[in-house]
Amino acid sequence: MNKVKTTIEEQIEILKSRNVKFNIISEEEAKRFLVEKSYYFKISAYRENFDYRILKNSNISYKDLDFAYLKELSKIDMYLRYMILELTLDIEHYLKRWLINNATTDNNEDGHTIVNNFLSNNKDINNKLSQHAKSPYCSNLYTKYQGDFPIWVFAEISTFGDFLYFFNYYCNFKNINMPIDNKIINQVKTLRNASAHNNCLINNLNKKISAKTTVNADIKSWCKNLCPDLKTSYLTKMLRKQFIYDFIALLYSYNHLAIENVRRKKMKNLYNLFSNRFLKHKDYFKNNQRIVSIYIFLTTFLYELCKL
Repeated sequence: MNKVKTTIEEQIEILKSRNVKFNIISEEEAKRFLVEKSYYFKISAYRENFDYRILKNSNISYKDLDFAYLKELSKIDMYLRYMILELTLDIEHYLKRWLINNATTDNNEDGHTIVNNFLSNNKDINNKLSQHAKSPYCSNLYTKYQGDFPIWVFAEISTFGDFLYFFNYYCNFKNINMPIDNKIINQVKTLRNASAHNNCLINNLNKKISAKTTVNADIKSWCKNLCPDLKTSYLTKMLRKQFIYDFIALLYSYNHLAIENVRRKKMKNLYNLFSNRFLKHKDYFKNNQRIVSIYIFLTTFLYELCKL
């Protein structure tokens, strides 16, 4: 059934009917926020992080939820997206550098043939590359090398997903190991795409990874080495939460690919974000064990990474 469009005033009434309070932020302030800074669909998504009960009329009644909490979570999410994009752009650069350096130092690799073979077997990717003919930033490269893209050009104009597909193809063809397991990088890609498309990342912190997905053994071992005091059962339980698993995969990948001085700087920046800005309204969430436990879990890893 299609949902009926509602006015800002009606949206506030819907929240009130679900026991969302307006004690910290008034209804008028909330209305202005929904008009000037965000919108109802995005803000209301963060309700999934709070407990509720079902009333006799089948309506939902949230426990200890003020509109200010939703607003703050949306801001934290925004800061996370910005930082994740910064880290994933670095990872993309490091992977491209690794691949191009490998091809450059391989005397049996001309840099062209393997790309042509790949594209001939992946017409959809070839077709996507043609879209760059209209791009003011890539049209010159596409026009100059159309029909015979070398690795260093393909890496510049392909999407991250298509580049990773080729990366895996290259390593399989050369019978060499990728610097990071392909499944881990795909988790990073998922997080990157969600951030780039401005999707909510922490609207449901209890969301689990697919039952078919196995937590990567390298990630689990890495986490255990960083924080040996964590019980294995607890670590496994936390890593089965979607955002945590993707975020830890990002940290794992960055710490294996980035050069030491850059890695230290970025991990400290991320830790400072967690230990300063994210605690600005810590009183909002002190009774929410779901949010508190995940915050402590991630901050513990960031603290240890800053010491490396």
